Amino acid sequence: NEDRLKWLIERHRVWNLVAATVKRLDVCYFSKDFQHWLTAAEVRCKQKTLLQFRVQAELGKELDSAGIQHQFFKGIDLSLRLYGDLNRRFSRDIDLLISEESAEKAELVLLDYGYIPSIVAFKDNDLGSTIHRRLFKDVVYQAKGLPIIELHTRVSNENKLFSKRVTEYLLLGEPALSVIEYLYLCVHALKSNCHRIKWLIDLASYYEKLNESNPEWHRDKWKQAKEFGIT
Repeated sequence: NEDRLKWLIERHRVWNLVAATVKRLDVCYFSKDFQHWLTAAEVRCKQKTLLQFRVQAELGKELDSAGIQHQFFKGIDLSLRLYGDLNRRFSRDIDLLISEESAEKAELVLLDYGYIPSIVAFKDNDLGSTIHRRLFKDVVYQAKGLPIIELHTRVSNENKLFSKRVTEYLLLGEPALSVIEYLYLCVHALKSNCHRIKWLIDLASYYEKLNESNPEWHRDKWKQAKEFGIT
């Protein structure tokens, strides 16, 4: 049922992963209509990914010039490190991580680029700002014709040791795959019951990569999981 398959691909945003897999098959199991649909979807994804890459590169230079420590995470950054391919893992938005004390300076950079905050909750006074910092980890920014940006001051709403430690780790900009990032991706996926298949594919790929680089990494995995209370 190709219509059902199309719906699943759209629902889970795995156009590029499916396209890459189909190309490796010795025999084509799909109709010409399906192949044309998948090719067109793959082209659209690549165009959006290239736009994301340009925006990230330009914003990265501006943030560096302003002396703001930052890190783009998940999205195309993870696609490059995990799959070695900018286009393999499609992401609709850009996740930008900065320290809490840099939030106002980072917002000025985004505003200057043309972005505006789409949600400003509880921020009309000092109490509102305090509530916002404690309850929300990010602010969403939008600009016409550009990808959505989520500006994060921590990686999860829970302001606990695990979130703080992952945030600190990612802000260091370490390029290598790590146990703590793997654990973060597990927690991130499970919070929504893994409602995107691409997240499970990421976890499976990450698991295999860690096995290749360090077969003993599982001991560290359980040790850290217990330390952070996420077993």
